[in-house]
Amino acid sequence: MAERFEGLAALFQDGGRSVLREGRLGDSWQAALSAVPDAVLDAVVGDDQAFRSLIALRDFWSSKGLLQPAVAATRGLLRIRIERNGHEHPDTLMELGALGALAQRAGKIDEGGQLLEKSFNALRSIAGGRDLRLAIVAGNLARHRLQAGDLARAQAALEIAYRIRKEEAPSSAAMTAAQLGEVKSRRGDNAGALPLLKEAWMAMREQYGDADAKTVGRAQAYSLTLNQLDRHSEAIMPLRQVYDWARAMRNDDVRASAAFNLGVALDKTGAKEEGWRLIEESIRATRALSDGEGLPHRQLAQRLTTYASMQLSKRRVGEAEGVMMEALEAERRLFGDSSVEVASRYAALGYFYAKLGRTGEAMGWLDPAASLMRTAAGDEHPNTRVIVDYQSGMLISQVEAALGRRDRDLARELVMRAWTLAEPVLGFKSAKVRKIRELAEKLGFRLG
Repeated sequence: MAERFEGLAALFQDGGRSVLREGRLGDSWQAALSAVPDAVLDAVVGDDQAFRSLIALRDFWSSKGLLQPAVAATRGLLRIRIERNGHEHPDTLMELGALGALAQRAGKIDEGGQLLEKSFNALRSIAGGRDLRLAIVAGNLARHRLQAGDLARAQAALEIAYRIRKEEAPSSAAMTAAQLGEVKSRRGDNAGALPLLKEAWMAMREQYGDADAKTVGRAQAYSLTLNQLDRHSEAIMPLRQVYDWARAMRNDDVRASAAFNLGVALDKTGAKEEGWRLIEESIRATRALSDGEGLPHRQLAQRLTTYASMQLSKRRVGEAEGVMMEALEAERRLFGDSSVEVASRYAALGYFYAKLGRTGEAMGWLDPAASLMRTAAGDEHPNTRVIVDYQSGMLISQVEAALGRRDRDLARELVMRAWTLAEPVLGFKSAKVRKIRELAEKLGFRLG
């Protein structure tokens, strides 16, 4: 044991006192190692054991969330790398990236991001495109970019990390495949995400077995994407695994999610009775769940909307209407009356009443939906355009009906309303706006 203390001290000109002080590890390496399990350093083998021991300590502290000693150890490692290899060596740059990742975890977002970008760019130019050190830094950089909300650039970094791992160390590619697949899903590319999510799930099954939480997490992501792509029959098996695991573990959140998605898959593939039972189970469980502040579960409104559609398919109009109102109240409590989410819920109610043929009520919800979405998200937001396009189509139908009844005054009023709604959002050249102008010309006046 004394050899370990002496070896670590010998790595530094000051005996490592700066690392101990910065990491608040005590006044000696003996004190620093007193809380570290012997197995951490017993696993270190090979040459340069003192240096490898410092890496093992950094990784141990990092895994335990002890960021201050982890950062101090990484700074020490970086200094040693520079002394041995210079500033531009790939090992030095990888250590710089590790420091950036730890800074990011410690809440120093800008500092961590700058270090990661610097490390990544330098490694790409020096180490080339097949170096695992670049893959490590690219993965950490992707997490930084995700936290900043830059999904496109996060995907670009993950694609580099994934390609390198597949070529150089295939057994290490599964988690990167999962991360890349989930980013693609968030960007709407479910078809591109699916093979990556399947690869991650299969790798986890082989490595850990079906009953492990890691495998279950991968099964969830994969099966959800299958459902979104309407490949419901393929989703059933992994969803049953998730559902059975959640029941055994008494994990109500995962069970509610799995029951809902499995219910949808079964309903779509003809097993309607079991599907309905599972969806109703999910709705009950989701209603009972809440966040730490007593607010509704974030998936409650979405699950209620699907449930309402199923109620409507059974001609249970009153029940469906009540469920839709419950979904609106959940969104209001979660996001506030002026949110994009509430605007989308207003629109869902508009579509709901339009499907029932209750045009007046539909318009009564679509009007505030369009207004709130324009205010909250802007005219260029896709959801704004979808709502306005739908509402414009309804108004056009009303104009044509009024013309059929030869009620020109009402038709003119509806044309002006449709124009005022559609032209600022959809644009002068859109099909709906062109149709509104044609109807105006039939009525003997020009628009725009």
